[in-house]
Amino acid sequence: MHGNFTRDISHWWNHMAQKDICITSDVVDFRGNKINDRRFRKVFDDNHLPNLYSAFSYFRYTKTMVNFFSCAKKIFQKWDTFRDRILKNCRIEKPTTDEVFAISATMIGSENCFIPGLQPTFTHMKSELQGLGTLPWTDMTSWCLTNDMDFIVGGYYQKYPFHYNYKDFATQELILRYEQAFRNIT
Repeated sequence: MHGNFTRDISHWWNHMAQKDICITSDVVDFRGNKINDRRFRKVFDDNHLPNLYSAFSYFRYTKTMVNFFSCAKKIFQKWDTFRDRILKNCRIEKPTTDEVFAISATMIGSENCFIPGLQPTFTHMKSELQGLGTLPWTDMTSWCLTNDMDFIVGGYYQKYPFHYNYKDFATQELILRYEQAFRNIT
C-alpha cells in the first residue's frame, strides 16, 4: 500500500479481531463517501467474488489464516489456470493481490475473511474513483499537511488510512515531516 495513516485507528482492532482474517470490503473517496464505482471490478462482478481491497488487511496466525495464504500462494503460482479455465471474462495477465485475496476468500469461505461495512477501510485515491478523470489526483485537487499534522485533500480532513496511489507522492519532505511529528508524540 502506498499510503499513510492520518488518525489513530486503534479502536478498530477489537472490531477486526472478531475474525481471523479481516480484509477491507469497502473504500471511500477523499470526501469520505463510499466508492461504488465498479469499472475496475469487472472480474469481481462477473465471478461473484467478494469486493475485497487488500491494501488494508488484518490477520492472526490461525489455521484459517494459514489456509487462506496457502490458497493465495497457489492462485499466484497457477494464475494462468485460474484466468483461462476458472474465471469468466478474465483478461488480467498478472493478478493483483485484490483478485487473489478475493478468490482465496471464496475458496475458504468469504464469511471468514471480512466484516461487511466501513471498518477497516481506507481512502482510495485512484483518480477515476474520485471523479477527477485520469490525471494524477495531485494535479486535479489541492492538498496540504498542516503544522498539526492534519492531512487535508480538496478541503476535506482525511480521517482514514490514505492510499495515495502515486509512488512519487511520498516525497522525502513529506516523510521527514511525518517522522518528526511521530518523534514529537512518542
